[in-house]
Amino acid sequence: MNQDNKELSVAPGPGPRSAGGVIVEMFRLYGQNIVAMIAISAIVAVPLIAAGLATFGADFMGLLLGGTAEQPMPALSGAAFLGFAAYGALYTLGFLAVSGALAQAGAQDLVAGHVSIGRAYEVVLRRLPSMLGASIIVGLAAGIPIGFGGMLGAGGGVANYLLAVPAIFAGVYLAVRLMFAPLVALFEQAGPLTSIVRCWKLVSGSWLRTFGLLLIVALLLGAMQMPVLWLAAFAPGIDAFLFALVLTPLTTLGNLLIYLDLRVRKDGYMTEHLTAELDALAGE
Repeated sequence: MNQDNKELSVAPGPGPRSAGGVIVEMFRLYGQNIVAMIAISAIVAVPLIAAGLATFGADFMGLLLGGTAEQPMPALSGAAFLGFAAYGALYTLGFLAVSGALAQAGAQDLVAGHVSIGRAYEVVLRRLPSMLGASIIVGLAAGIPIGFGGMLGAGGGVANYLLAVPAIFAGVYLAVRLMFAPLVALFEQAGPLTSIVRCWKLVSGSWLRTFGLLLIVALLLGAMQMPVLWLAAFAPGIDAFLFALVLTPLTTLGNLLIYLDLRVRKDGYMTEHLTAELDALAGE
């Protein structure tokens, strides 16, 4: 049996896993705990999305989700813009909490075979400030060069393109290198800066493999988005709910499995280590 097959067939636990193993386990975790996963997402996501749709409409929600509006958007007044910005910040914070709770629940299943919704949120609410701090640092570190590169590219011209490409690549490189800092803040109970340093070291020497795994997961979930977007053409706003209840859990579980796989390969991380971390998080 070759190494990939060994990794693909690993018993529940932190890993190691091949790309195929990550995909299989990602869907297993979601499918086996589908009620709990949907409930964890729905507790926060459904009220947030419903409030956003009622207040700002489907087109503005589409922009918040990273899409584009089908029609030119009306100009917002100063107060309306501040309201939309405040809602965007609350939406981001809410989904950070959702992602943390989903990751904690997925880890519970890997070592204990069961998921506790209450325990997942109890843990995340205590770790949320550190997760938020780490997320802000990652967002700035990766977002600034990507945004700068995008502005240069939009300006046109050979010189701008020559500067845009390395700027965007730098942003992508930093995003992958720091991707798991919020998970470090959660599972390893580290502060924001410590999480950034730890994640940088964790991905060191494994950037290409990590990028490849993240890309495979992103492409697969991107393909799953197509029918959702088609459905949204007939029922505006429904895509936001489906993304939250299906794609957010799958994305989070994929990231969790890649993060744990890195720790297995780098640190000799084993099931008992994950169990001890989960117990420590729960105060047991």
